[in-house]
Amino acid sequence: MKKRVLWWLALALCFGALHTSLAEKDLTHARIGAMVNSVGEIYIGQNLPEASFVGYASILDAMADLDAGKLDAVVTADLMANRYVLEDPSLEVGQEKLTQDLVSIAVDLGNNALLDPINDLIKQYEEDGTMADMMTRWLDTIPAVPVEIPLADGPVLRVGLAATQKPFSYMEEDGSIVGLAPELAYRIGQSLNRKIEFTLIDFPDLLPALKTGEIDVVVDWMFYTEERAKTIAFSTPYYRSSQVFVMKK
Repeated sequence: MKKRVLWWLALALCFGALHTSLAEKDLTHARIGAMVNSVGEIYIGQNLPEASFVGYASILDAMADLDAGKLDAVVTADLMANRYVLEDPSLEVGQEKLTQDLVSIAVDLGNNALLDPINDLIKQYEEDGTMADMMTRWLDTIPAVPVEIPLADGPVLRVGLAATQKPFSYMEEDGSIVGLAPELAYRIGQSLNRKIEFTLIDFPDLLPALKTGEIDVVVDWMFYTEERAKTIAFSTPYYRSSQVFVMKK
């Protein structure tokens, strides 16, 4: 039986050696990467206007360029950043939380017929412990512990996601889409008797795909912002996160 390790315990062991040099680095004119149309891009534009922003469709590409020395820093969510540090000890994560973000499900503005039952289900999952169980299995445990969700056979619910944010939403080597967000989508589909159909879309194109009707809902690492809320409806938030800097030591 595989031994499961709580990632935050492993992370605590290495934190003593981190965060010392990062605070001393001046990023005013640095090359900083983040996903296009992300909260990270917004932060860079508002707080580091003289930095050279490099936009990516996938945070994995940004991390690869950071490793190759093409970037000085990456702005990404703390959950993913801490996982990168565990997998690559040459990285360090800044202690400062740059933002306070709310992860929500997104539907087209005015689609209350879908949004209202989704909100009801999020409330139910939080009250009955389902959400806490999913977070423990996907976010706190290495390796993650998936469970099989019986699939509904009703009308198709087209779910858009990028699947590049491990452990929240990602693709396995066999092509299966897994993580907390996909499991949440499957649970919603089961409760609403909707057959889940995933559509992989680059992160910057997720909300435009929602507006054009290519997909019905976004269940992925999607944050509420006031600007997005002008054209997109967001569910009750079900996860809280912060953006942080990731750099080479």
